[in-house]
Amino acid sequence: PAEAHAGTYSAVGHYLKAVAAAGTSRHDLVMARMHDMPVNDFYTRNARLRADGRLMRTAYLAQMKTP
Repeated sequence: PAEAHAGTYSAVGHYLKAVAAAGTSRHDLVMARMHDMPVNDFYTRNARLRADGRLMRTAYLAQMKTP
């Protein structure tokens, strides 16, 4: 999968875990649980949703030398 696929899979997985933890699909309760729970999966380690709803992940940048 590409990075976009991995990010989507991670987001949906976190949402489904929050629905299970909240015991309901009410958006306000699920969002509260999503903010309370850290994101831990194959793509992200111990990240939390910010107040504006964004998730900050660790990113690695590399610059390759020209041939």
